[in-house]
Amino acid sequence: MNHLVNEDYYFEKGLMVMTAKHHMKRGYCCGSGCRHCPFTPRHVAGSTVVITRLQSLNARYARAPWRFKPLKP
Repeated sequence: MNHLVNEDYYFEKGLMVMTAKHHMKRGYCCGSGCRHCPFTPRHVAGSTVVITRLQSLNARYARAPWRFKPLKP
């Protein structure tokens, strides 16, 4: 169960997970492989370019297209 402590982080299985909002406040990627890293290229220390929502969705689709349902006509 996730417990949101504040807008910056929550705990999951005893580990602190930083939110994308926290990373945006910091302004750069730390390179630690964070789950909610909003920067591109992802997980490269010093990255400052923010990935857009559309780029994020496209990347998810490219990795696992079978998870997405086709649009209804």
